Amino acid sequence: MAGQVRITTLVEVWDPVKGYYKWPSLRKTFTGLTAVADATFAITASATKSLWDPLTDATEVVADFDVLIAVPDGNLDLELDIDQNASFGRELNSIRIVKDLPFCLGADDAYANHSAGNAFGGTLDLIERLRVKDPTAAARKLRLLMAT
Repeated sequence: MAGQVRITTLVEVWDPVKGYYKWPSLRKTFTGLTAVADATFAITASATKSLWDPLTDATEVVADFDVLIAVPDGNLDLELDIDQNASFGRELNSIRIVKDLPFCLGADDAYANHSAGNAFGGTLDLIERLRVKDPTAAARKLRLLMAT
């Protein structure tokens, strides 16, 4: 039987000018999944933690991903290492993910080997590794779901 992941969102806004309103409920379902990895990671204070590295860790459940959901218990800096099989020119990108707000990706596609000032001018490649670090030097936990 194939796996499935469904993401449903509800966004409510209290705007001082427009008042209260909701966005339409959004739903995305990923079907036909063959592997799901769902794990909680402990991130030691001031340490960089490898979350996923299928190129060097043969025990990884997924080798790539169609969906990624990360939920930290505090702010974390997530590093995306882009350059599958060292083919186009490695790019390291980072983004701050915040407490209790799911960070989601619906594909592992990303640009590598791009020029300065133009992140879309490179070659479409794949995210191949994930690492995380706490910006405040505090111990944190991160729940990470990846599926393909």
